[in-house]
Amino acid sequence: MEITGEQIVQRIETLAERKALVRDLGIPAQTISNWKIRNNIPTADIILQIARYLHVSVEWLLTGNNSTGVTPEDTALLSKWRKLDDEGKRAVRIQIDGQLNRIRSQKNIEREHETTGDLYAAQKKQPYGDGTETSDAELPTRPHE
Repeated sequence: MEITGEQIVQRIETLAERKALVRDLGIPAQTISNWKIRNNIPTADIILQIARYLHVSVEWLLTGNNSTGVTPEDTALLSKWRKLDDEGKRAVRIQIDGQLNRIRSQKNIEREHETTGDLYAAQKKQPYGDGTETSDAELPTRPHE
């Protein structure tokens, strides 16, 4: 497997802007350009510094592979999370809990439907995230038998 400076820069740029590396890590902009244009590989100490800064593995930075299971998208979300204040984090937790409740409810509806064959009855039993039950007005109409 060939590791190129251009590939490393592309991976870096999926998570941060070049000017952030220049500002926060003190890496000259020309150095970063040389990695890409001249296909120079950063030194090991710089690779480690960038990986820590971006919260990614050295393996991912060099190869694009990640044996940890944490994707660049996960890392980007974590980076955004860390910028939130306590109120913002509380709001995100509420949204996540609501979405997880929605998914659990949907799975319960599917299981009930598989068991009884009655989708209408299964949907009616499912609560909203706030504990109240679904109203008849929100359910599909039951076909006439």
